[in-house]
Amino acid sequence: MSSGNSSSDLSTGNWMKHNMSSIADYVSLCAPFQYLNSFTVYGLLFPIVSMVTVITNCLIISVFVERRMRSPTTVLLTGLAASDAIAAAISVPLYIYLYGLGFEDRNLSYPMCIYHEYSYIISNIFHTASAWLTTTLGVQRYVVVAYPFRGPRLCTMQKSYTLVCIVFLAAPLIYIPTFLYRDFQEVKVDVNGTFVSTCYCPLSGVEVYDKILVFLKSFLVKIIPCTTLILVTFALIRRLEIETDRMLRLQAESEGERRDFRHIRRTSIMVALIVITFLLVEIPSTVKVIITNLDSTAIDKESDYTMSMYMNFSLLVSYHINFWIYVSLSEHFRTCLRSLCSFRKKSPNHDHQTSLHSHVHTMCLTEHSKITHN
Repeated sequence: MSSGNSSSDLSTGNWMKHNMSSIADYVSLCAPFQYLNSFTVYGLLFPIVSMVTVITNCLIISVFVERRMRSPTTVLLTGLAASDAIAAAISVPLYIYLYGLGFEDRNLSYPMCIYHEYSYIISNIFHTASAWLTTTLGVQRYVVVAYPFRGPRLCTMQKSYTLVCIVFLAAPLIYIPTFLYRDFQEVKVDVNGTFVSTCYCPLSGVEVYDKILVFLKSFLVKIIPCTTLILVTFALIRRLEIETDRMLRLQAESEGERRDFRHIRRTSIMVALIVITFLLVEIPSTVKVIITNLDSTAIDKESDYTMSMYMNFSLLVSYHINFWIYVSLSEHFRTCLRSLCSFRKKSPNHDHQTSLHSHVHTMCLTEHSKITHN
């Protein structure tokens, strides 16, 4: 490509504004989105919260993967923590580079443009997995509470493992066309005698695939999971109220059944809070998607970008709220987390410390026996 005004503009990131008519076959996929307050949200808060999210979800996984902690519920929670951690971590380097260091106003070099585009796609893949696992978790919990005899036989460890594998295999399928039709071309531009490497992203056919992808995501990742979880959550809460009334009427000799129900109820409340947190973030996003699908001009581009930025940040915050739900409501989780995080040193009273440590592990095992029945 010859040098000139378009080349100079291209190197500084302004080519989309000043020379759009001569490059109408290209779109700004090769340039990052520019948001208001991008440094504060994406450059500062996003990396910090992402790192906290990765750490807390790794702690969740470390607790739940231990054999004594495994149950049909914790298998799903482990998969959920893994998907949340990856979704939070994948774009952190990009956000630091673009918005933290202030390069969002420049065109991306090659192959940075590939990482820019695919990091969003991969993050969406794991967000999809997170949405489906949350839906599965809500449905599983309702089945266990509503059908106390058949539920545990339906919701087994093996089935939970199978469901997690299916979710992680199915989530990328929605995005396979995106990987196939995206085209990135390295172009050398002569700017004042210096060749600058930049990236073109041909537009041909992209709009059609994008519309199909938005349609699939709207129904499979947002509308269906949100609708299912709203119905299941109301049904679960109602069922817990009925069972609570029934337990209050039981005689003293049924204390064992009461104790088992209290553990089931506590776990169910924990799952319900996870689901409600998911819905608080996803429902506004779902409404926005429906509005823009019905009328693409209903929200102007600047407002759309701003809303998307704050919704993305809210989603990120929700990824690590689950950790605090477990810490607040689950005594066995707190106990086993303390055991996991304890760093013991050799000392004259080492035998006493070892005995105490074994006692903590025994507590974990005892608490786990209470939740293996969901």
